[in-house]
Amino acid sequence: MNVNMSNSRGLVFKVVLLFGLGAVAFMALDSLGGGDKPVHIQAVQAKSQNSHVVVHKVEPDPESLKDCSHVVNADKFEAAKRLSSGYRNLKNYITAAKKFVGNESVTYTTHSDPTFLENLIPLVERWRGPVSISIYCPGTDYDLALHAVNYYRNCGPGSDLVRDYVTFHFYFEVKHTTSASRLLSPDEASAFEVDCGRKPPGEGEVTTYRRKANLTYPVNVGRNLARTSATTHYVLPSDIELYPNTGLIKSFLKMVTSGKEKAIVSRPNPKVYVTSIFEIEKGHEAPRTKAGLLELMKDETVIPFHKRLCERCHKIPGAEKWMKDPYSEEVSTITAVGKRTYDFERWEPIYIGTHSEPLYDERLSWEGRQDKMTQVRK
Repeated sequence: MNVNMSNSRGLVFKVVLLFGLGAVAFMALDSLGGGDKPVHIQAVQAKSQNSHVVVHKVEPDPESLKDCSHVVNADKFEAAKRLSSGYRNLKNYITAAKKFVGNESVTYTTHSDPTFLENLIPLVERWRGPVSISIYCPGTDYDLALHAVNYYRNCGPGSDLVRDYVTFHFYFEVKHTTSASRLLSPDEASAFEVDCGRKPPGEGEVTTYRRKANLTYPVNVGRNLARTSATTHYVLPSDIELYPNTGLIKSFLKMVTSGKEKAIVSRPNPKVYVTSIFEIEKGHEAPRTKAGLLELMKDETVIPFHKRLCERCHKIPGAEKWMKDPYSEEVSTITAVGKRTYDFERWEPIYIGTHSEPLYDERLSWEGRQDKMTQVRK
């Protein structure tokens, strides 16, 4: 599997410690790495933001990607009991005001529980595009999720962006379903009133139903629900704590539809654009540009993600070259091609892909770690 490093690495920062910097990378699907839950920032150079995308056959004509016939009932609410896995999915439960299909944008797909949504507004402020997020809310956590989601949709700066761009899906085990009389319809859930004068629900120490019931976090159920609900051709499956830098969507789509990148048009095999992830020291503001990122790396205020824990897990082919290369804020470019082999066999990339990539193994939980590894092997 080949990996191309792009000159437009997108920025993805983690609220607390992480900063993402990645050159666009292509790699065969089977060479993709597994995952961890980054609590940091990812970045793609310049305005070409996070660059992790799966490309099948890139067409220079943007109109060629507008067909989304592969998306069934894309914007329709579905309350499905997935008896095979024991989960109930409330797909498109609370939907975004703005709609995107085909190559009109790239969808950031992610997951959370009701206590982690403080990351949502910083994420959307940088992404400025469609976000599909699955909220795990068993039992009474359903009520907490309703309060938290509508708080961020209606309260404070940035709430208008959440209403415009973010579509929420709720999911939980069938055996941990809230009582039927309390399960609101999509319209009722969207109109749920909250007190904006109080602190955000879920903030601080909260004893959740999940914690009291000692339930593991079914991260891959959420990942799959969010990704399969996206209505754009390209998707960026990531974690809510990873903040993309601005302008990535536009610069990435310009690159893959221009027909000028030889690394794209000359390679018919499956490819992905990958970003590396960086950590930023607590108390510092995450940089928005490559220049700002490199400056903070001089004194190690910013370091590659897990450099001191598992450096090779996020080591990207061509990363050193990317740091030295100039960049364009208008269009992403490819700076390296690599494979997930040898020194990079433990690489756990986050990438932009399409609906053709394998789904995640739902038997794996967040607590078990390496929850993305089997998806890479398919």
